[in-house]
Amino acid sequence: MKPMLTRTVGRTLAAVALAAALASAGGYASATEHSPVRATAVQNPSDDDCPPDTFCARDDQGHYAHYRAGADDVRAQGLHNGAVWGWNRTQASWCAYSQPNGRGDDSKFRSNESKGVHFYSVKPSRFGICSGI
Repeated sequence: MKPMLTRTVGRTLAAVALAAALASAGGYASATEHSPVRATAVQNPSDDDCPPDTFCARDDQGHYAHYRAGADDVRAQGLHNGAVWGWNRTQASWCAYSQPNGRGDDSKFRSNESKGVHFYSVKPSRFGICSGI
């Protein structure tokens, strides 16, 4: 195959695979480790909306996302004004930061803790310590 045709076929196959993944996941899929498992509008989050082993976040408009590996900027997942509430349903501590990319003031979420706090980035803590830059 010619190089240009190979790239085109590769991109087409990648697009088909992504569409299949989205369809099988009910419209939600994770593109990278830092992507959410899903982001959608939920007015009253419940246990069903925040699966075990995830960190969940909601903004002031009711948009909702949950994570397995964190997010450098929750606005990328539709939480346009940042998150105002978080719930850690993992066994590890997580850190929420007042600015994107783990910067600014931090707030620690212990295992199974939920609270109202405004944040733009979130990630699992390292050795139980949060350190905003």
